[in-house]
Amino acid sequence: MKPGDFPIGSPESRAAARAQLTHWRDSRERIEIISHIPRGKDDSRIRFGAWQDCPDGKLLRLVYVPLVWLKRGEAIPACPDCRTPFKKAGESVNMVGYQANCLKMHDPDRIA
Repeated sequence: MKPGDFPIGSPESRAAARAQLTHWRDSRERIEIISHIPRGKDDSRIRFGAWQDCPDGKLLRLVYVPLVWLKRGEAIPACPDCRTPFKKAGESVNMVGYQANCLKMHDPDRIA
């Protein structure tokens, strides 16, 4: 069904146009930029930005994933929202980095 299959302005043509736009938006390539740099808000929680239209037709969003560096032996942090323990992301001589491990659980596109 295409909007042109129905009279201009009819409920059917509007519904067909909405369906086309939804399909077009859902089928576009999506790019997520994952950042561990806090941006002035609560830096202990995962945050998803809104999808932005790129000039090349792709969709882009920024996602903040908490990353903390702790001294060896300190308690492994957990997500304050779902209590999932952070996973080990790196280490240095005296420090261990942990990042949130529950990104998919909090993704607003997956929650329905």
